[in-house]
Amino acid sequence: MVSSVFSGLRKFKIQHQILLLVVLSAAIPASLVGLLGTVSASGSLSTNAESTLQKAVEDEINGIDDFLSGVSSDVLFLSKLPPVQGMIRAQANDGSDPEDDSTY
Repeated sequence: MVSSVFSGLRKFKIQHQILLLVVLSAAIPASLVGLLGTVSASGSLSTNAESTLQKAVEDEINGIDDFLSGVSSDVLFLSKLPPVQGMIRAQANDGSDPEDDSTY
């Protein structure tokens, strides 16, 4: 296989062989540098995108935690209020709820 390639090159003039050598000696390293740059940039962009998404997720988690703590405080506050039905019964019964004897 290799010998057939070299025998095919012998058919070219020496000027063409040198030109082919110069072109290949420039194209191969340039291709390798381009490939390495692409791989490096891809990894860097992936890392950057991942850190951006991680920050967005952390911000969203903090927002949800704040919301849930506010809801928890509201539920605790509402649990200490008397029931509305008891207030209505107390209003109809001169300020005293007949079911649990609480006054309003």
